[in-house]
Amino acid sequence: MSDAAKENSEALIVIRNGKLVYESYFGTDGAPIIANSVRKSFVSLASGFLLAEGKLASLDERVIKVVPSLCQR
Repeated sequence: MSDAAKENSEALIVIRNGKLVYESYFGTDGAPIIANSVRKSFVSLASGFLLAEGKLASLDERVIKVVPSLCQR
């Protein structure tokens, strides 16, 4: 938690197996937290897992072909 606060993060939330296991908010006044570029982080993580599992041939292959739900809103 101290690393997240030092990096000027506004929150640290840990979810494991679909359940919230930890949450902490620092320096917020109840205002919404701006989460820029979150989608890119998830796609990057998914790319790594799919590549390691052999479901993507290379990083040049589009993740959406394997996980189309990533682009649903």
